[in-house]
Amino acid sequence: MSRERLLVAWIGSADLSQMLPFLDGNAAREVMDAYNPLHPRKPLRIPTEPTPSLEKAGPNRTLLSQESFAEIHLLSTFPEATVSAYRHWLGLDNVYTHPVPLQGGDIMDYAKVYRETQAVLNRIVSGRDPESYELTFHLSPGTPTMTAILVLLGKTIYPGRFVQTHAGQVVHTDIPFDIMVDVAPRILGSTAGAWEYLLRDSGAGESPGFDGIIKESQVMRRTVAIAAKAALAGVGVLLLGPTGSGKERFAQAIHAASGRTGALEAVNCAAFPGDLLESELFGHTRGAFTGAERDYEGRFAKAHNGTLFLDEIAEASPKMQAKLLRVLQPPDAANPTLLQFRRVGGNKDETTDVRVVAATNRDLLTAVQQGRFRADLYYRLAVVTVRIPPLSARRKDIPVLARHFLEQANKSLEATMSGYRMKQFSEETLAFLMKQPWPGNVRQLQHVVRVAAIYSPEETLRVEDMEEALHYSPGFPEPEAILNRPLGEGFRLNDVLDEVQRHYIQKARIESNGMKNRAAELLGFKSYQALDSRMKSLGLEWPSRRRGHAGR
Repeated sequence: MSRERLLVAWIGSADLSQMLPFLDGNAAREVMDAYNPLHPRKPLRIPTEPTPSLEKAGPNRTLLSQESFAEIHLLSTFPEATVSAYRHWLGLDNVYTHPVPLQGGDIMDYAKVYRETQAVLNRIVSGRDPESYELTFHLSPGTPTMTAILVLLGKTIYPGRFVQTHAGQVVHTDIPFDIMVDVAPRILGSTAGAWEYLLRDSGAGESPGFDGIIKESQVMRRTVAIAAKAALAGVGVLLLGPTGSGKERFAQAIHAASGRTGALEAVNCAAFPGDLLESELFGHTRGAFTGAERDYEGRFAKAHNGTLFLDEIAEASPKMQAKLLRVLQPPDAANPTLLQFRRVGGNKDETTDVRVVAATNRDLLTAVQQGRFRADLYYRLAVVTVRIPPLSARRKDIPVLARHFLEQANKSLEATMSGYRMKQFSEETLAFLMKQPWPGNVRQLQHVVRVAAIYSPEETLRVEDMEEALHYSPGFPEPEAILNRPLGEGFRLNDVLDEVQRHYIQKARIESNGMKNRAAELLGFKSYQALDSRMKSLGLEWPSRRRGHAGR
């Protein structure tokens, strides 16, 4: 689908000056009388040698004589009468003017120019399908401040192309940097200025919701401090981290600390194929598609006044990314959580107040550079990026986490296993745990501790118990790691399938608390004998439930 080209440009003094010779005397005088009192340092004068050709009459007219646009949006600080004369002089019926309330020294105030320009751009793109248009920013008209702000916005929130005009020629300008891809990683990677600013409020990490996150390590304290400040600020947050590192736990903490009164709605974007994700997020009306027997309220509506957690956001399809971007462009820049969406099959927009937190285990910046993830959606989601470290980078947290998980396992198993004996760690065992690589991160540690608690006959968990539990816990590889292995050079499909089976048999052992009948049921086997047969073919054994605890 071809995109409509939308031009965004300021009306500058050069545009007006070159217009004057083509107006009659009275009209030219009216324009100068309205303009000059506002800009006494740079008054308008009729050129002594007027440009003979309309095609070269000022930056905007030069551009419009050589290229066409579906819509022309002109920003102006000039009086309406002047703008009306300029619009009439251009002689085009697709020109839209936007008055910007800047006066005098305001045109050099970066904060005001940024705020007002962003407000205009919000109005221009609001309600449009991001796939339907392409923005072009004309950098020649206006002040240096106005030009700088257009570059800033055009390289971040409103991605677009840039053009300039000079000596009657149009030049397409390539600005060879990307703020989020080239600049932000350097800033966020700094351990000096960036961390010092983010950690100025020493109590941020103790906000409600974050007090339950274990943070003995310095890197985790810094991570929690960033997330806690973002939670209080109410901005969108992108959580990055490997599988099992605790991204959902951070989303819960951000919601709890935010003070938002609504619910936390969590959606795994990878769990809904095709168009089902659209229905899950936005809802649908009865009869919208086959099987839609009743109206369904989507997660954006359910999370009103709360938080929507979009897990595995990198798995969203390009079509879904475009739809999300449209919703995440708030109609009111002053209230970025007030969003509009439309149900599948619906004919009207609905409004919800939702704070969005997204997460992924992928390198999203690389995905943006490779064109696999929309840059404009990335900018919308990553107002603040929180990088959750792998467990191997926070080893001081491992003993505290292990004791916490063992306490949970003790309470659960004492209630479900007859004759269960409460377990504890030896210092030697904790030291052993601190040395392990933990490819499955916090989630793997939790499962290993539970498996050891189930099968150890002793009250004190030994190194041997943890080694046995680790033997049955190869970690939790990311889906792409097992699905995208290179073919050839020793690749054997049967080995990969055996690895998947071992993984899920171990998972069933954990979830069934070691009860083989229940594990067989979870795995879809007709009997535990069928499970025994499969385990035998894989070279697995079901550890005996010592001290008289049957494994069936």
